[in-house]
Amino acid sequence: MSDALQQDLTELALDIRVGQLIRKGPLSCLPSTSLKQAFEAMDAAKAGSMLVCDESGALQGILTRYDLISRVILPQRSLATPIEEVMSTGIQTIEADRGALEAMLMMARHRVRHLPVLQHGFLVGLISESDLVSFQRSSLRILSASIEQAESLAALKVCSQEVLRLARRLLAQGVAATSLARLVSHLNGQPHPQGDQAHRVSDERSAGAAAAVGLAGAGLRGPRRADCGD
Repeated sequence: MSDALQQDLTELALDIRVGQLIRKGPLSCLPSTSLKQAFEAMDAAKAGSMLVCDESGALQGILTRYDLISRVILPQRSLATPIEEVMSTGIQTIEADRGALEAMLMMARHRVRHLPVLQHGFLVGLISESDLVSFQRSSLRILSASIEQAESLAALKVCSQEVLRLARRLLAQGVAATSLARLVSHLNGQPHPQGDQAHRVSDERSAGAAAAVGLAGAGLRGPRRADCGD
């Protein structure tokens, strides 16, 4: 894969909205919750952090597993200690309709690994640095691998539909049509099966790619859709 295409893939992946990366609701507790209770809840949920909210649901702070050594273990804090005594406050947040690239830049700028996600001011989830990295690495590779491994016309039709859905979603989010067209061209260039179905599979791939590239071209001629919250 060329460096230019790799850059396009990275930009496309990072243009996904933060709200789309939330896998489950936020894990939270009250400021008065003991460390023991908070740790038990984190362990049960297989979570690396705990958000702290007051009774109205307003975000007050966060405690992550990276804080445990310096704030709990070394100072030999009692597990009966309220979480509000060791949590981080004044934390950075991000709105759900912001891009993943913006989230990554915020994390780097403020040297944090987690960002609570808000929607119209209300807490809806939490994303981590690992969430962003994992998504960047895997999202478009899955589609590329599916096309390469397609062994029948039916399988490739499914892939073709996925390419179109991806193209529509990325155009709606304001991704540059030139980057999108280059991505579709790369996907269309994946190796295809040999044998009796080779020509039909190739035709199906070309038809799907042509539609997606046409969609990208339309994006060059028309205005980008404005971003809006979920």
